[in-house]
Amino acid sequence: MTALAFAGWLAARSDEWREQVQVVAIAPSAAFRKALREHLSQAAVSVDAFHLVKLAGDMLTAVRQRVSRERKGRRGRAVDASWANRRLLLRAGDTLSPAARRRLNEVFHRDDPTDEIGAAWGVKEQLRRLLSSATLAQAADHRMLLRSYVQVADMPETDRLMSTVDAWWSQIEVLVVTGVTNARTESANTSISTSSAPAEASATPSTTAPVSSWPAPPGRQREHSPQRPDITSKCEEPRLTLLCLSNHRGCLVDLDRGLDSSVEASGQCGV
Repeated sequence: MTALAFAGWLAARSDEWREQVQVVAIAPSAAFRKALREHLSQAAVSVDAFHLVKLAGDMLTAVRQRVSRERKGRRGRAVDASWANRRLLLRAGDTLSPAARRRLNEVFHRDDPTDEIGAAWGVKEQLRRLLSSATLAQAADHRMLLRSYVQVADMPETDRLMSTVDAWWSQIEVLVVTGVTNARTESANTSISTSSAPAEASATPSTTAPVSSWPAPPGRQREHSPQRPDITSKCEEPRLTLLCLSNHRGCLVDLDRGLDSSVEASGQCGV
């Protein structure tokens, strides 16, 4: 879906529908953020952590590929430790087993003479720590540390990632305070795209727990959690719960289906 189509879809919602939306989670897309500001100006916008971490992983991959080209004059091959362990580099550092950690250290020792891959990996991990912050103060501290990592790395790839974090900082703060992501939307949309069920299966009924009632990850408490806003929005029968929006889909309903009326035609409200 284009940003123009998304803006048109929002404009087609009733004023009552739009006024009920309090928090929206999106992937980092400036065009979609602009559409939200124009048509859901009262809603807070949260940027999805998954997509930011993916950007960090893409940055690390770009650094790995560049280092290989500059050092070896070719793309990575199975004989290269960094290429053979390219998926290991993208895994969350705090989930690695001792054996995996040893393999990672071997990659840096054998195939990273300039320390650029290791520096990019450190930036990626620091961004993950920032996004798991429990309070705004903690997030600000992690941001300062991330900036120092980026300055030490001194690479265009890490500079671009830091620029993205800065450009989306207000939305990251909303993420920290509310914990709202579009993870369940992405999961539901994956199920939709791989399922042979009819279109009406693409909506989640109002019996689904609202986002505001979902618990925070273990050991993590949200800042101001008792005052977290009610981030659900209902539309006419059959009642649906608005959870979040992403670049391609919205809530727990495929926006593309809503735009071509296939969802509405099946008796579902075009959230």
